Amino acid sequence: MRIKTLLSVFIIFALCLSCKKKDAEKPRKVYSFDYRVKISNRINEPTIISGYYGHVMEYKGNFMPSPDKEPNQPKIAQNKILLFLAEHKEAIETAAYQENGITFYNLRKLKKMDIEPKYTILPNKQGYYQFDLGDKEYYAILEIKKSKGYFNGGAMLVKGSVSSLVELEMRIDYEATF
Repeated sequence: MRIKTLLSVFIIFALCLSCKKKDAEKPRKVYSFDYRVKISNRINEPTIISGYYGHVMEYKGNFMPSPDKEPNQPKIAQNKILLFLAEHKEAIETAAYQENGITFYNLRKLKKMDIEPKYTILPNKQGYYQFDLGDKEYYAILEIKKSKGYFNGGAMLVKGSVSSLVELEMRIDYEATF
């Protein structure tokens, strides 16, 4: 019996020495998920009960009313809609920069700060999009180039928990005159 007790104490002692505190306290890697939502080309009207829907339109050129010529028409755009969690407001503001008096966003800078969009909405061929955000708030930015974002008037706060459908035309109009 004495040998079994000594052996048990020895095993417990060996286990205690082999367990290092620094190994046991390693921080766990936090995983975050993002969602890419591609809108089907067959959808032209809302299929959601509540949330946002509309078209992404690109305005280039002169849209000033003139009696002697037909006004320009906007073109359909398929630019990605990036939705960032509202908690990243300060990081989004630091990524903003001015170019000819227009606010753009450096998407590479956001990526370097590990700020990724929670949702990436890909409009269909008609520029149509729709999304329902649930309970959270997001900032919307349109990707106009791989590393450049834009939204008329700055990143737009899009509130979740909308109890109805809200039509919202997203414009790329930094090269237009109104």
